Amino acid sequence: ISALGSLHIQISRRISLRFELRVGVSVLLFDTPGYETGDVGLNLGMRAMGLDIRFGENFLLILDPIDLSVPVFSLDKLPFYYRQWRVAAGVAWHF
Repeated sequence: ISALGSLHIQISRRISLRFELRVGVSVLLFDTPGYETGDVGLNLGMRAMGLDIRFGENFLLILDPIDLSVPVFSLDKLPFYYRQWRVAAGVAWHF
C-alpha cells in the first residue's frame, strides 16, 4: 500500500521531466538483532529527474537515474532503516 505524488514538466514535445515522492508500507522479511521478521513500518521514497521520452504515439522510454528509497521498520522501538539508491530504465506501450 502506498501513495505517490508526482510533478511532470514538459521539456519538449517528446521529452518530459518527472519528480516523485512516495510514502508506503514496508515489511521486514528477515530477522535482525532486536527486530523480527514481519515488523511493519514506513517506506519513504523520492525519484528525481526521471525522464519520459516519447517515441511515436504509443511507445515511451522511461529513465530514472536517481531513485532513493528508505524503508523504516519497527516504529515503536528505535527505528531500523536503510537507504537504497536505485537506477531504473523501462518501456511503456499504451494500447
